[in-house]
Amino acid sequence: MCRLCISVFRARARDVKPIPTDVSPLLRPLHGVRAVLFDVYGTLFASASGDVGHSRAAPRREAFRVAIEALGCGSEARAVERARDIYFEEIATEHRRRIEAGAERPEVRIDEIWRRVAERLGCFDGASGRRAAYRAAVEYEAASNPVASMPGAVEALRLSARRCEAIGIVSNAQFFTPCLFEAYLNAPLSSFGFEERYCAWSFRIGESKPSTRIFAPVLDALRANLGIAPGEVLYIGNDMLNDVYTAHKSGCRTVLFAGDKRSLRLREEESDCRGVAPDTIITAWHQLATILPT
Repeated sequence: MCRLCISVFRARARDVKPIPTDVSPLLRPLHGVRAVLFDVYGTLFASASGDVGHSRAAPRREAFRVAIEALGCGSEARAVERARDIYFEEIATEHRRRIEAGAERPEVRIDEIWRRVAERLGCFDGASGRRAAYRAAVEYEAASNPVASMPGAVEALRLSARRCEAIGIVSNAQFFTPCLFEAYLNAPLSSFGFEERYCAWSFRIGESKPSTRIFAPVLDALRANLGIAPGEVLYIGNDMLNDVYTAHKSGCRTVLFAGDKRSLRLREEESDCRGVAPDTIITAWHQLATILPT
């Protein structure tokens, strides 16, 4: 399925460049860091919407149109509006179901949501319908939230892999997110030194940040396989609630990535973020060399 994702993402690629922020970097070496974990959207990749998600806020009519075309449901205005309504209804329904089952911050599988949209529109067709649902999800994401690699991200990944024992990812994500690396960085995750056991994707776990449950599998694996404690783990992300607060609560040290005004989330109105500060702040990836001592 990654080939499909890569072809769609590359076909719809746009030049998404980060917008500088007015945040000043706070650079100081953090000794004793043995592993680095990364957020994806707004951190390793500049994102037009600032994050992956299913918000109603942005006008995404064109994204819904290309998605239902991929489903084989036509592209008439009435069908587009109906698809949009069903899409958000099904997400809300799935969130309620998962909360009732004990989830703190439920995450959906977006390909499953698109399958339900197709079924309710009357255009789902067995095995080919499953592939169409995957394509609809990717087409919608590529149209509504184009991304591009953050300047210096590749060098930062290489640096972290050289200076630490492990690197990983903890990210709100969908099935297509791991494919971004090959689509825009021209190499799969493994080529940068990522191991699957040190990567947590919200769509697989069924929990999204700011739930600490998404961090638990990776932190447990680091301790079990390498003897790395949470306090020896550095987490880097662009969101004070989802990234800094949640990683801090999980016992990690933190870096706020403040390199793109579009995706920087300071969350000053969030009560959970009061009294929580990142250990360091970077505004460009080359500054990571100062934070990770040799």
